[in-house]
Amino acid sequence: MSFDEDKHRRYTTTSSITLYPGVDDNGAIYSCEARHPALERYLRCSVAINVLHAPGIPQIEGYIEGDVVTSGDTLTLACITRGGNPPPYLIWKRGNVQVDATYTVSGHVTTNIHTFRVDASDNNGVYRCEASSIMTTEPIAASVKLSVHYPPANVKLMGPLEARKGDTVTLTCSTEISNPPSQITWVVDGSRIGSGESVTTRVQDGWVTVSNLTITLTRQDPDVKTFACYAENPPVRKKTFRTHKLSVTYPPQPPTILGYEEGSPLRVGELKTFNCVALGGNPPATLKWYRGDREVRYHPWRHISTPTIKTGSGVSSELVIRVEPSDNGMVYKCEANNTATQMPLVAFVKVVVYFPPSNVTITVKPCDPKAGDEVTLACTSSSSNPLARISWKRDGRHVRDHVEETLSAEYGAISTRSVLTFSVTSADDKSVFECKAKSDDLPAVTSNVTIRVRHKPEFPDPYQRIDVIEGTNATVNISVYAYPPVAWFSWTKDSSLIPPVSEMDDHMHRVMSSGPTLFIMNVVRKDGGTYVCMAENEEGTSNATIILNVQYPATVINITTMVVVAEGDNAFFECSISANPIIPDMIRWSTKGGEVILKENQQFTENGRSLLTLFNVSKQDSGTLECEAFNGIGEPDVKTANLIVLYKPTIVRHLVNNKIATELSTKVELRCIAEGDGNISFVWSFNSTVIIQGLDVGRYDIRAAKTTETQWCSILTIKRVRQEDFG
Repeated sequence: MSFDEDKHRRYTTTSSITLYPGVDDNGAIYSCEARHPALERYLRCSVAINVLHAPGIPQIEGYIEGDVVTSGDTLTLACITRGGNPPPYLIWKRGNVQVDATYTVSGHVTTNIHTFRVDASDNNGVYRCEASSIMTTEPIAASVKLSVHYPPANVKLMGPLEARKGDTVTLTCSTEISNPPSQITWVVDGSRIGSGESVTTRVQDGWVTVSNLTITLTRQDPDVKTFACYAENPPVRKKTFRTHKLSVTYPPQPPTILGYEEGSPLRVGELKTFNCVALGGNPPATLKWYRGDREVRYHPWRHISTPTIKTGSGVSSELVIRVEPSDNGMVYKCEANNTATQMPLVAFVKVVVYFPPSNVTITVKPCDPKAGDEVTLACTSSSSNPLARISWKRDGRHVRDHVEETLSAEYGAISTRSVLTFSVTSADDKSVFECKAKSDDLPAVTSNVTIRVRHKPEFPDPYQRIDVIEGTNATVNISVYAYPPVAWFSWTKDSSLIPPVSEMDDHMHRVMSSGPTLFIMNVVRKDGGTYVCMAENEEGTSNATIILNVQYPATVINITTMVVVAEGDNAFFECSISANPIIPDMIRWSTKGGEVILKENQQFTENGRSLLTLFNVSKQDSGTLECEAFNGIGEPDVKTANLIVLYKPTIVRHLVNNKIATELSTKVELRCIAEGDGNISFVWSFNSTVIIQGLDVGRYDIRAAKTTETQWCSILTIKRVRQEDFG
């Protein structure tokens, strides 16, 4: 203890203590107490000492090494450590793997309780409890090693799946690791038998047991023999087992094919079902279909083979086929097989198919004949069953003279060949020959060929008359047949060559040609005449003659313009025309008003000339006649003729005023109308005195004029009426 005095005579007292703490000092409380006369009570200050130290060695509770636990049991291991400041971390490890890190601290005791279900892997397993803190350089540990009894996790039973009656078979049953060793027992078809030959082998952490069972199959054995292998581990009180089924095999009976009577014909395109049945056999037979030597595979439109299915005491399989020509004579085979058969058991049918030929082919020899050559056409049908018969047609008409023969063909059937021989002419060019092959009531097949015959050009109509109308554009197109095609055409008229269109450099020519076509622009009459078209190819030259007839409207070229006859006589008229064509009744006579003259024996017409006779004419016949010419082309042509009938003039009294009233000193006109043929002279008189024109000019004026073809009018003008003029 020490004392210090300051300048005010006050004192500071200091006291110290030195400690050497141990584990037991952890948490100890030390107090310093000051006493002074001036104090009513002591002054005190306390301090607690915290002593850091390592924990104690862990202790394991819940299992004593050497004890036995059984797999599946629940085991609780408690790890307890005392002391330690700060409290330690307490963890469980299995081997080197941490399995539990949950612990509790109560006072100076730290505890970690680990609970788990024991399994086979825990046998000889070491569980280790480790305590560690900042006061330990290495964990402080304690451990325990477990002993576990456990059954085998699995049993394997191996042996053949199939065996024939009389065979000796061995089955092997082996366990996985167990502790202690397992005991194996056998059960066959529900009956327990001896344990067989067993061998137990020590392995790491346990034992493996193997047992072999050998038996000989007899006729009394069922089709399926059942074996069971049991592995027992008494301390564990649990059985592990495995079963195995052995099929005792024997062959089936030979198969039978149903659904087809051999030799009966099938039709192409129909669906046919064959059914193969095989009775007995273990395992049930597997059925396979073969077409010839090839197994039938599924095809959506050709073959449908169903899987083998059980039917009563056997199996069956259907084969559905769409019949084709290639099935004719084909052998369809059904094979029955199982593991007991050394060779497949077989049934088969041979199929007969009726089918028509699929096509016919026609050959022509020589292939490029000329007119006059002998040509052979051969038509061959493809394979058919039954035999196909061949018929020929030429341009739709039957041909009967042909020779027929038969040939062997594919699918075991027959092909038919027919030969037609004839000499060809140009008329045979482009002839269509049709060959038809038909087998009984099956569909027929046909083929046709068009033969070409080399020949020089031929005109179907080598002499033609063609009508064209004047003033129109004419196109003359003639037909010509040739093979090979015409290589050169030429047109002539009166030995003069008509230029082709291709050579025309301008439009000055009205007449041109192009191949078999003649063009005439704005036809005139002189274009009529004889034209010759010449055509040439490799085989020769031919000509065609065209007579071009230019038609034009009828025109009147001559007519009797006037005929003057006396009343009661006959009048004769003539009308001549030019026309092409000249047709009957193309000349017609009529009056000016349009009334047709058709009296008997009045008209005679011949070669464009018409004679008209009017008998016993009267003054009513006077007037204008019309000659109309029309031949159907263009418009009618009309010319006129005048007929004058001579007769005495007569005054038309109903047109003359007998009385006229007027005033004195006025002018008045008096009219006299007369009818007659030719010029009519009028004489006026007053009170039996003739009034002479020009004698008394100042008083009278007389004028006469023709008003119609047959009427005249005379006008007397009195310039100044007097008293004496009345009367």
